[in-house]
Amino acid sequence: MSNAFVKWSVFFYGVILVALGLIGYIIAESIPSVVMGGGLGCLLMICSLLMFLEKKIGLFIATFLTLVLASFFAYRYTMTKGDLMSALLAVLSGAMLIILLLHCARWTRK
Repeated sequence: MSNAFVKWSVFFYGVILVALGLIGYIIAESIPSVVMGGGLGCLLMICSLLMFLEKKIGLFIATFLTLVLASFFAYRYTMTKGDLMSALLAVLSGAMLIILLLHCARWTRK
């Protein structure tokens, strides 16, 4: 897994979160969806920029934010008994977390 792959993955993950936050607002008129999706998506895009600038803090913040998101959506999925959007976001967040943790482990060994 290349360094650029992880950086771009974090960036596009942020873009997806912003888009899904907007979709949540349009479909359900949910202000928390647009605020959290937009806010966390923008933070992840900033983390990606920091990673492109070779700042390790970007990777660690992105990993933390993704862990929080994966936990939140996994919890939300169990509470809603099968909500498709929560399931999608839980799986997406979990996959992104695995990618980040693998890269983080590789980066700290160097």
